[in-house]
Amino acid sequence: MAGKQYFTQRLLDFNSLTRYWQGKYKYIAFLRIVVFLIGSIASIYFANNRNASLTFFVLFVTCALFFFLVYRHNKIRHERDQAKFMAQINEMEIKRLEGDLSGLDNGSEFNDNSHPYSSDLDIFGRHSLFQLVNRTATTPGRIMIASWLRNRAPWEELSSRQGAVDELASETEWRQEFQASAMPYSQSGSDLTGFYDWLQTPSTIYSNTFPDRLKILLPGITLTALAGLFWFHLPYYWFILSLFLNGLVLSRVFQLVKTTGEYTSKSVQDIKAFYLLIIKAEQKDFRCDYLLKLQKSLVEDSVSASNQIRLLKGYLQWFEARANIFYFLLNLIFLLDIHLLSKAERWKENNRKRVRAWIDTIATLEAICSFAGTLFTHDEFNLPEIGSAYKLEISEAGHPLIARKERICNDFVIQEKGTVIIITGSNMSGKSTFLRTLGINLVLGLAGGPVCAKKATIPYVRLFSGMRTTDNLEEHISSFYAELKRIRQLLDLLETSEESVFYLLDEILKGTNSKDRHKGTEALIHQLIMDNCIGLVSTHDIALGELAAKSDHVLNFSFSSNIINNEIVFDYKINPGICKSFNTSKLMENMGIIFPS
Repeated sequence: MAGKQYFTQRLLDFNSLTRYWQGKYKYIAFLRIVVFLIGSIASIYFANNRNASLTFFVLFVTCALFFFLVYRHNKIRHERDQAKFMAQINEMEIKRLEGDLSGLDNGSEFNDNSHPYSSDLDIFGRHSLFQLVNRTATTPGRIMIASWLRNRAPWEELSSRQGAVDELASETEWRQEFQASAMPYSQSGSDLTGFYDWLQTPSTIYSNTFPDRLKILLPGITLTALAGLFWFHLPYYWFILSLFLNGLVLSRVFQLVKTTGEYTSKSVQDIKAFYLLIIKAEQKDFRCDYLLKLQKSLVEDSVSASNQIRLLKGYLQWFEARANIFYFLLNLIFLLDIHLLSKAERWKENNRKRVRAWIDTIATLEAICSFAGTLFTHDEFNLPEIGSAYKLEISEAGHPLIARKERICNDFVIQEKGTVIIITGSNMSGKSTFLRTLGINLVLGLAGGPVCAKKATIPYVRLFSGMRTTDNLEEHISSFYAELKRIRQLLDLLETSEESVFYLLDEILKGTNSKDRHKGTEALIHQLIMDNCIGLVSTHDIALGELAAKSDHVLNFSFSSNIINNEIVFDYKINPGICKSFNTSKLMENMGIIFPS
């Protein structure tokens, strides 16, 4: 496990490394200018002296040296950028430890008010679980981790995910390098939808041998005409005629090539990222079966995913280059469009059934690394045991989105089918936060990730919450009716689900009068006792606590406050029994509301 000092040292080291590579980068840039100037001056000098041999020699040496320096420049730029991204990753870990999630991707587009719990438990959006956990660098990766937070893992996969998370938690260097390698290509505008659509389109050039022959024959004729023009004084119109024929053939495939480019244009950055991520995944020595299975899926039937994605990356870059004037000239001579389309379609035919699985594998690895990074960064987080369908036993459980220095932790146990925990308490005493603490830790644990607790056994359940119901003016829905619809959603889930449900209900039916609220809440609690579920209901209505005397399935817990020196003091600790102290009058008095004597 790590602390702030660990990541601070890494941040300093990578900032220093970034400055080192930046110095090298500037030095090579200076050398490129010097080589270009000296080579140009020397070539002009020898050309003016009509020394052809030295002129061509200088040009050759200058070009060779210049391109070598370009190659070195690109390598150094890559090293500099990697160091810069590694520094950014460690800076983000420090922010997470400090409880500052601002500036991190919040995944707000994944939020859904109709989802059983995501809106209530701050899974997405500002200061959310997604921001705390997400360490992905690709679009499919962030979609994968969002899906894991929205849906519990399949039972047969849950322990395997935990094993993979546990293994990679200690592999900090590899995890951060894995994330950093894709960061140069991560961008919000990337989208693989068009690429997936292209994979399903039928191939035309690939299955047609006529264009395949023309792409060899016609460039040969053009080059022959060009050679005849220079060496044998052949009339220039033969060369022009050959170019015209080439243009005619290219026009037949122009729309197809253009369409292919449009399909794949938004995918280029993601494909570049996946190429680097696949290489990292193929070269890593994994130990647990789950990770080994993922790695094996990248090399099947002697087909290496990295080799195939490297080829695809090259083809897509050529499609991008078609707007270049040099491509246009070379295309007219060598029929590059036909060569490119033929190779791309051949790749598609060979890999269309594999490539989506490769991308899903890398996205899965990114999601595992996200949980592993969370486990490593926060030493108060631990992997839970997954127990029976009803037992929840959690020790020193805290809310992961509350900064550690401000977090109050609690122990809690619930284990009987049909049990309803009624939590009473004064305003601002911690009832809602406790419900969210249980809920958000269940989300993490059931996804295969670590929970914010010293020790935990959690049930394999379907989670449902009813905590933030709001009105909808557009649909003419009041907040009370919205709350009723949410309760109906829970009842429908209980009626249709063959699996256990864990529910969290906060101050239900608050939009009606106290008498109806009490009757309605009491009726709902009786209904919940009879169903295949367990859960908690928070309320200010202490009369509901009397239900515990009538049913063994109803238990009372509470949060209290004390008034010390005219100030309200909270300890945010859960206690058995009904709340005995309330602070509403004092809160209103502190706000300036004067009660009559």
